[in-house]
Amino acid sequence: MSLSEPQDLHFCWRSKLFADVDIVLESSDGTLSTPFSAHRAILASRCPYFKTLLLGDFADSHLDRFTLPSPPFSPASLVFVLGYMYSGTLDFSNRTFNLDTVFETWRCAAFLSMSTLQDELEGRIVAMVTPRRAPRIYQFAHSPDVNNNLLAKAALPLIVDHFEEMWATPYIGTLDFEPQMELVTKVRTLVTPVTVAKFSRQTRKLRNKIEFEKAGWARNVESMLEAVEKKLVSVIANRLPEIVASPGFIDLVDGVGFSSDVLEWLLLQVFNKDELQEKNAPMAYQALVGSVLLREEGIMIDVSSLFVFSSWPPSDADCLSGSHARRRHSEWSAEVHQE
Repeated sequence: MSLSEPQDLHFCWRSKLFADVDIVLESSDGTLSTPFSAHRAILASRCPYFKTLLLGDFADSHLDRFTLPSPPFSPASLVFVLGYMYSGTLDFSNRTFNLDTVFETWRCAAFLSMSTLQDELEGRIVAMVTPRRAPRIYQFAHSPDVNNNLLAKAALPLIVDHFEEMWATPYIGTLDFEPQMELVTKVRTLVTPVTVAKFSRQTRKLRNKIEFEKAGWARNVESMLEAVEKKLVSVIANRLPEIVASPGFIDLVDGVGFSSDVLEWLLLQVFNKDELQEKNAPMAYQALVGSVLLREEGIMIDVSSLFVFSSWPPSDADCLSGSHARRRHSEWSAEVHQE
């Protein structure tokens, strides 16, 4: 049975049939790898780098051995590069093609000016985006020698939607300032009264994850987290009536998503001294008492520091309910309506 042209060329490469040149990898300490056999004609016709080298007027154009730097080249990535030259596809063998190898091969393709191989690799990377891989892909996309918007955009939605997990990694914590701020800005734009409960839960989870991490990258993530929390505090202090009516908040108080730690943190932000203004304080108080504290069963949280500008709470109350809350609610309702 006859072979197709790509199969013929692939056979010539794997069998070293009439190979007339070797490629070796040289590490930073001068160590050389085992030679990889190839054909001058294929290298010159399929690779711009070798076309210039082999057909140009250079002193080493007629050598039978060429050296490539390691990194970016490794034995695994060079095999994929050569395999692509000879077969026109990355599926020429059953070799493992993991994310590390894809990144290495992309950098090799960039070194060799093989734009078609870069395009195919980018398609593979986009198809490999998962929550677990997204931070690594985002970091790779923002590397100075990569700077690839396509890959960054592919990973961005997962990193934003699941930031409580995605940011708790050195891949995000070691990014340059600009891509970190891109993530912060994206998350902050999604903070609305409807999403406050969700994002409050996520920020608490992320803070718990990095609380005892001593590495420097965690401090960078902490700064990112503080910027998100600042936006949350502003929305909580100024738009509480909408928040307490949202499905997310109701679930936080009464549903399967109940969390006393998150709820306590959220309610403490209502009276943040940097955000609460005299004009919105009565309305915030009314919303808090009317929608939360008047619940017959109360809420089991520590409220001792919630009402910093009033005579609240009763000294022996850890669970607020009943007549005391109703009485204060009536007083504040009257003041709100008077305004």
